[in-house]
Amino acid sequence: MLLIWFYSVTLAQGNKHVPKLDLIISAAERTITLTIGHDILACQMASLPSHVQNVRSLYKKILVLHHMLPLHFKALGDQYVKEEFRRHKNASPQEAKLFMKEWEAYATLLWKQTNETLHSRGGKGVFGASISQETLDSFRGEQIGQLYELMQETKKHKHQFDIIEDGQK
Repeated sequence: MLLIWFYSVTLAQGNKHVPKLDLIISAAERTITLTIGHDILACQMASLPSHVQNVRSLYKKILVLHHMLPLHFKALGDQYVKEEFRRHKNASPQEAKLFMKEWEAYATLLWKQTNETLHSRGGKGVFGASISQETLDSFRGEQIGQLYELMQETKKHKHQFDIIEDGQK
């Protein structure tokens, strides 16, 4: 709880100090209470989304966007996103911030690409983006390995996931 107190000057009744203005902000209770003399004004703070809510929202947004991908990419993408979000569940605040930034960028790019696909003739689109050399150089060995495995999976003729679209056998 964060408490902030402001006291006013001495009243005319001797040396008795009486608080004229009190401000109490409680982050835990999400309230602000302001006391002026004997009048009390209290209000509820607007509820801001927590980090966990932001992560869940982004995760759901990505899974919804994956519905627009070809089925074998959807299955691969869903599995990869699930693993990455689990892997970063206990990340440091700095890592979490970078993680969220990168996945937000991915969601934005995927939204643009799926939107272009929907409005194109034939409904076939291009998904993904090139990775700059600078970005590759910043990756750790583990990340390079994951990227290589992901690339290998996308190039397979027989994907790890056997998915049959409606109407096919």
